[in-house]
Amino acid sequence: MFAAVDAFDAITTDRPYRAAVSLNEALHRLRGHRGTQFAPDAVEAIHLVDRGRLAATQATANRGR
Repeated sequence: MFAAVDAFDAITTDRPYRAAVSLNEALHRLRGHRGTQFAPDAVEAIHLVDRGRLAATQATANRGR
């Protein structure tokens, strides 16, 4: 679970070497790696979180960086 959440955070925040991607793109990327890089249940759990809540969490995280 932690690996999937950490990847979601990394994908959706700006980094010195690349810009953040959209919430939808991040979820798509996670789903593309379920069963190989991430536990399928962990990826599905992230997809079950309300999109508004995910967006608000990322907005809060991005303000602190």
